[in-house]
Amino acid sequence: MTYEACVASRRWEAKFGDIAAEYSDPQKAASNHPWVLGARSRQCEPMSDNSLARFTA
Repeated sequence: MTYEACVASRRWEAKFGDIAAEYSDPQKAASNHPWVLGARSRQCEPMSDNSLARFTA
């Protein structure tokens, strides 16, 4: 996956992140919405980006 595609994917994940926010358990969220797990493991943007805080909090 190219950097550009990865960033675009992350933006899509952030846009629909409210779906995952319904789940208090990140593992449950990941199992129901596999892209959440992908977002947590993807590192195409600087680690200082807070867009994944909702998934790891």
